Amino acid sequence: MSQVKLQAAYYHKPDKRLRETQAKLMTALREFFKTGQTFDTIQVTALCQSAHIARQTFYRHYTTIGEVIELDIAWVANSFLEQTDKIHDSTRSAPRLMVDLIDQNRVSFAMIFWSHTEQPVIEYLIRDMRRVNAMRSTNNPPAVFAIELYARMLINFVQLMLNHSELSRDDLLKLYQQLIPAPETIFHNE
Repeated sequence: MSQVKLQAAYYHKPDKRLRETQAKLMTALREFFKTGQTFDTIQVTALCQSAHIARQTFYRHYTTIGEVIELDIAWVANSFLEQTDKIHDSTRSAPRLMVDLIDQNRVSFAMIFWSHTEQPVIEYLIRDMRRVNAMRSTNNPPAVFAIELYARMLINFVQLMLNHSELSRDDLLKLYQQLIPAPETIFHNE
């Protein structure tokens, strides 16, 4: 029996206005981050002024400033899924793709910890992994446990990777392969 590779990514794109608003807000937040401003001191009004958008526009799409970072990471995660969808044997390529993705989005990932949005990002990853897992198998209690553990391991790996800039890409790739199991080995061992 042949195994059909299911598409894991979301292939619908948000409307152009949301993409533009998100880009402006992330650019402004990156500036706050780079200048060392404490996340908790950023007010919506100041963020909107810096991003050149109206407060009403902000509140049309978000309830908190942290959600801007969460959405950015959700789009990064979806980009990862799009890349794995294009590869026949994504299990073997996943470590390389993940390390490269983190490296290419270092500032966005660092902003998770700056903004204290680790838990909402973990919850997003859990929901998305459960969605992908449900397409391929069931979400029984051991699978749900494994998914939550996996999401937490990924965020911890990101944090450590950011904290250890002295490590080479090859070092990080080896560590990822040694420490984080391939999704297929823990989600589909039925």
